[in-house]
Amino acid sequence: MNNTNKALEYIENEYKNWQLEELDIKKHIQLNSSKIMTINNEISNIEAKLEKSDQSFHSVNYNDEDRIKLEELNSTREKIESENKSLNNELEIIARKNKSLLEILNDDDMDNKDKTKANKALLKNLEAERERISRDIHDSVVQSLTALIYRNEFIVQLIEQDLNRAKLELKDNEVVLKDCINELREIIYDLKPISIEDLGFKEAFNVCCAKLNHQSNKQISYSFIGDDEVESIIGISIIRIITELTSNSIKYSKCSKINIKVKNTDKEIIIKHSDDGIGFDYDNQKQIHKDNTGFGLVMLRERVELLDGVISYSNTNGSTYTISIPKK
Repeated sequence: MNNTNKALEYIENEYKNWQLEELDIKKHIQLNSSKIMTINNEISNIEAKLEKSDQSFHSVNYNDEDRIKLEELNSTREKIESENKSLNNELEIIARKNKSLLEILNDDDMDNKDKTKANKALLKNLEAERERISRDIHDSVVQSLTALIYRNEFIVQLIEQDLNRAKLELKDNEVVLKDCINELREIIYDLKPISIEDLGFKEAFNVCCAKLNHQSNKQISYSFIGDDEVESIIGISIIRIITELTSNSIKYSKCSKINIKVKNTDKEIIIKHSDDGIGFDYDNQKQIHKDNTGFGLVMLRERVELLDGVISYSNTNGSTYTISIPKK
């Protein structure tokens, strides 16, 4: 295989990678939109409460707490809206990148051209990925830390009036800080769940399932058959598929047990994911519902299609997904 063919193969993988990245960003935007709806409801409730409040009956001005909470919510909403704006801008950038990559892939005369064009496209994509990682880490945790500043200002005012209440507020701050740490860890994990190159696909699968088992109150069993010979982008995508399916079972299937099996053969990778819950009609989950319950499945379907895979589903005695992904 000459250098130009190698570059084309790499570009094809990069094109697929950016398509999958586009799905993740769309899901992030949808989840942010759901958060904004919740925040708007909270703001409406607090504003209604402030209108009816009578401060003269309280030794401590609890309206201050409501107003601080209102400022926190408005600040958080602004940051989420700003993040969604950035994400939408990123979707436009990805669309242009994918168009450029697709033009290279569809260029029948590529073998007769300088491979520099292909290499420059790869470098631009890698640089854009670095910028995205920087933005995600910065934007998410900052929202919670900013809220802590307002809470601390309230606690300072409260200490001289109600010391016990101030101590309780400090305990709540400790919880928020721990949540910030966990959120940052999740961001890092989502950006690159597990290093397939460092661990190998089998060990990456085991680490992923162990993490899911530790984070849930369900009984999760898992097994792996085959070797570690899996392309990195396919391996990472499978980890994301398993995470999405397991999250779906935990949230919606009302199950107590989850079983995950992966078989890596010479020609394909087969994922079997089952639970003992109530199940549902997967074939009708084509639209995103108002409560966002259909969004993850839409993304799952598109992710598998991008990998040229096939999904089969049954809800007899629980829900069972069987997904086969070809190895190229």
